[in-house]
Order: sequence, then C-alpha cells, then structure tokens
Amino acid sequence: MIWFGSVYSIGIRPSVGDTQYEAQKIDSTLAAALAEAAPTEQLPVIVHLLEQADLSLRDLPEATLARRVAVVERLQETAVSTQPALLQELDALAGNGRVSQIRPFWIVNAIAVRADSIAVQALATRADVAVITLDEAVPLVAPLHPSLPNWAMPAAPTNGETTWGVARIRAPYAWYGLGLDGSGVTVAIMDSGVDWTHPALLANYRGNLGNGVYEHAGNWYQAAVPTLTEPVDLIGHGTHVAGTAVG
Repeated sequence: MIWFGSVYSIGIRPSVGDTQYEAQKIDSTLAAALAEAAPTEQLPVIVHLLEQADLSLRDLPEATLARRVAVVERLQETAVSTQPALLQELDALAGNGRVSQIRPFWIVNAIAVRADSIAVQALATRADVAVITLDEAVPLVAPLHPSLPNWAMPAAPTNGETTWGVARIRAPYAWYGLGLDGSGVTVAIMDSGVDWTHPALLANYRGNLGNGVYEHAGNWYQAAVPTLTEPVDLIGHGTHVAGTAVG
C-alpha cells in the first residue's frame, strides 16, 4: 500500500511536540528496536494507512460470489486511491538512502518497507498514517515431542469416531495439545474431486448454507468438465483426502 508525502525534509528532525505525536503512531515493539539500532540501520516495518476499506455487509451484494468480488474490488480501490502520495514520499526517501524494499499491499491498506529511524519518524507525522509496526518474523510452532502419550480421546471435535487416517496424521495432538481444531478455516482439496454429500463432510461444506440450501458457485471448481454444476468425485480419492484434512 502507498503512503502520502511526509511533512519534513529528509534529515531534519521534528520538534519536541511533534515527536510526542509520532510516539503515538510508532508501535512500542518498533520503538524498542529503533532504540537499539544504529541511526542509519534500516528495519523491516509495516506502515498502516488510516483509511481502510468499508466492508460493511449492508453495502455488499447478497450473493456469495458477487460479495467476494465486491470485497476484492473495494480493497483494491481503497489502496489505489490512498497510496500514490505515500509511495511518492517513499520513493524520495529511497533516493536518499533512508528506505528500501517498498512493497504495497491491498488486502490490508498498508506498505511494507525497510526504513531507518529518521524515515520512520517522518512517516509517523503523516495524517494518513494510523500506526507503524515492526515487521517481525513469525516463528513456526515447534512440533510436539513424539514421545507424548496418545491421549484417550472421548471423541473428535466432529461427529463420529476418529478414523485411522485422522489419528495417523496426529490430528489429536493439535486438537488437545495445541488447542487447535481448525474452526473458521476453509480447506481447498485439489484432487479427484469431493463427494460433498458424504455424511462426514456435508455439514462442513462451505456451500451448505443450511436448511437444505446449497450454493456451489464459488465453492468448487472443475477444470476437466466445466459444464458440471456441482462437486463430484468419480474415484473417491479426493473425498478420502478431504475427510483426513477436515477431521
């Protein structure tokens, strides 16, 4: 995403009053990192724009597929309309060696960039900037030790008994060891297809709107036979994979 031009010329420090205002926009983790860094050292940061896309459901189409298209368009339009001036300033800062690796985003109206302390302070004075955060690396969760006991589970988080395949991939360790059951996550199966009517899958199929209403558009894709109107699996392998993936 693009940020608008800064108030200060490059290399000129802001006044004390403005510095206090900047502090409100510089995340505490970033402030601590800047305090330890050399004055000219560039740190990875994300500059979040104040203006974000309005995704209120009342203003979006009711049809699921049309709504998704509208959301993407609105996110992109917001980025395009709010970022040019900020990108211009970042280009100027880059020309002075203050920033590098500028990467605009649109899913969140923000820009990732490597910036030194003076550049961060200048960006923080902008009225269109909400907050500047440190772009930290997020470590992977370390796997549980293989010697952990196989807990006697009363039941899996879904209806029915835990199958061999689900147990084999050690899903219960995620459920009970990490407290993760996949709620709210959508899984796409790229295989031979999926039998969406399978009793172990139907309740969690994204196209199942409830009360016997189903919407397949936008919830599956068949490249081989594009004329098909609903998910199919003539082999069964994809359905098996889906069962393992969603537990």
